[in-house]
Amino acid sequence: MTRAEIARILATRLKEELLNPKLKAASAPVTDDRLRELYAAQSARFQSPEKRQVAVLWLNPGVDPGRAKMYENKMTRARDWFFNESDLADQADKGFSVLAMDYSEHAPTRFKGGVLGWLDAQSGGSDWNHAVT
Repeated sequence: MTRAEIARILATRLKEELLNPKLKAASAPVTDDRLRELYAAQSARFQSPEKRQVAVLWLNPGVDPGRAKMYENKMTRARDWFFNESDLADQADKGFSVLAMDYSEHAPTRFKGGVLGWLDAQSGGSDWNHAVT
């Protein structure tokens, strides 16, 4: 423990005596024009594909028309509940999380408020990811 503390003190002292003066001497103010040049020259380094946080409410009626009608009624009730709750106007995500738990059949997201995660348009993987993106 003593050895580690001595090493920390020596490293701090070395930084104060040698490194900080060199950094101060070498650093000149960076102008906005210089920043623009650097950004333009290395723009790929600062960009990434657009991503969106996705939440889902998934019902799968398959080919059963009776089940599709049942889901349509279920979604109508959910929509009515959502729009009739006055406190959800400013906090829609809270209402969606309740709907996901009550209505969604997608087990991985059902108890996480329907949140699937961050996806980009190039998200590979399953048909599920492609359908959602």
